[in-house]
Amino acid sequence: MLGLVTENLRAVAIDVSPDRIVVHFAFGEIRPADREDVEDILGDLVALLSNEDLPTGWALEETLYAGNADDAWPGRDHRRVFESKKGRLG
Repeated sequence: MLGLVTENLRAVAIDVSPDRIVVHFAFGEIRPADREDVEDILGDLVALLSNEDLPTGWALEETLYAGNADDAWPGRDHRRVFESKKGRLG
């Protein structure tokens, strides 16, 4: 995510299970440029995992949420890998 994090990004969390990884993004608002950044981030993650022995049918998914990293965010209960001060404070 280095170089791709903008002020609009509030938080990122990862949900890992045996058959998939879900990357949860919280944005202040979801803009076309943010969607492009998410695609770049996920592409980099796929490249990073390309040498791993992943199960057949393994999936990489994402959720994009407009709002803060609060109780309504789908990523709230998963491993947070990034959170801005705006993500916590609104």
